Amino acid sequence: MKERRKHKISKTRLGDTMVNIIFFGGTGRMGEDCEFKYGIGKYLPDDWDVRIVSRVKEAKKYIKDEKKVKFEYIYDDGIFKRKLNESEIDDAEKWFGHPLRALKHYSRSIKDVHNKELEEKVFELTTKHILFWKKYFNGNKTDVFSTTLVADLPATVPLLATKKAGVKAINLFPGRITNSHTLADADYNIIEWNQDNYDEAEIDSYCEQIKKDYESKQQISYPYMSKEVSSNLSVTPKIFFKKMRQMREWKQFRKRNRVESCFENPKFFVKDYVKSIVRKAFVRSLFKPLEKNEKFFFFPLHYLIDAQMLYREPFVDQYALVEQISHCLPQGTKLYVKAHPHWSGSDVNYKRAKQLSKIQNIRFIPPTTNPYYLINNAIATITINSTTGFEAVILNKPMITFGHEIYAKEGVSIVVRDLKELPDIIFNVMSDPNYGIDINKRKEFIYKVFKNTIKLEGKFGLDYLIYTENDYKNIADAYAKAYENYKIL
Repeated sequence: MKERRKHKISKTRLGDTMVNIIFFGGTGRMGEDCEFKYGIGKYLPDDWDVRIVSRVKEAKKYIKDEKKVKFEYIYDDGIFKRKLNESEIDDAEKWFGHPLRALKHYSRSIKDVHNKELEEKVFELTTKHILFWKKYFNGNKTDVFSTTLVADLPATVPLLATKKAGVKAINLFPGRITNSHTLADADYNIIEWNQDNYDEAEIDSYCEQIKKDYESKQQISYPYMSKEVSSNLSVTPKIFFKKMRQMREWKQFRKRNRVESCFENPKFFVKDYVKSIVRKAFVRSLFKPLEKNEKFFFFPLHYLIDAQMLYREPFVDQYALVEQISHCLPQGTKLYVKAHPHWSGSDVNYKRAKQLSKIQNIRFIPPTTNPYYLINNAIATITINSTTGFEAVILNKPMITFGHEIYAKEGVSIVVRDLKELPDIIFNVMSDPNYGIDINKRKEFIYKVFKNTIKLEGKFGLDYLIYTENDYKNIADAYAKAYENYKIL
């Protein structure tokens, strides 16, 4: 205990007011995320009241000191044990200020969005979560809410509710370099917790070093995940038994959490895995090699059920967007479309990709193609919210975005909100690679992103989270600073 207090960060009491922070846990099948949320919570200042509200009851085993970090099981609340009436659902939607119907599109678990019976279950479940968090935020005088970005209803609802309740959201988000985190608000914009003074000379030298680091890379970010995900799609005895174990865990989670309506079933779990294997084999036939001396724009496909797309761009159809971009390209130019490297084409919609591949100026290229070659040699990189877009900014290359990623800022990239503008933008970029870019804004943006990145000693990957005690201390320190200096980049 003495050793832990030695590393405690300074108190952040505002007058005599205690800071109340709620971590939402149980985003993993077995509630594994509660372990690292407890790890952060135990190093927060002594005058912070820390609670973990979890979807998984068994995750309480990760809480070693209940005096410092309290644990609550969300489904013990009475609201989840009774039937709601229509007026309760209507009133909750009005307070929430967000259509319940829209929330169906934020979850990877809800497949049939046009099924009336399913829709009614979704509305009732969503309302129960809204009413729970409305009561909880008010009853516990919550100052900070924190969760992990996952694409499902229980995690999405409280994020949106923080805006209505006036609660600060400080969420742990994967950083833009391997083994790192940033802190983000409810819309996943980076929070500037590290606001040290700096000068232009420091920015120039810092950005130049980052650019050199990226130029020396041979793979896209998170190489350890690429290898792990790729092997996860193999057909081997080891992977088979791993999948069987995951399915048993998933069935246990489903049995425990029937209140969540159990939108998926075991058949879907198996069917989806088999389809990914088959899709990977078929999609491979669409990939064509690059041609030398060909003028092209580069579009990286996004992993569609990633929370980055479902939560931040729920109504974007990237295949329709690819076709629309192709209509805006001048003669003699191509649009190179590359599947996400982590999934090796297993996530690509084969039918739609095949249709697009018939268009004369669209070429699907292998997902293993070096992204830095494409960024450096393309007329421009075009993204929705891919990490590749951030790397194009670092390498000071033309970048056009349709999404709401952190780099979707005027001067940092070319932000398209009206497709009618795209043909002119395309021609302007071809004649002037610096069109729409303010190099000083880019440098300041890059500098601030990396200055507000928490580098980890441990690792985090597809199925695991491993942190050191120093990682927990550093993350907790960043949380305290983010609360005191809540400013969005």
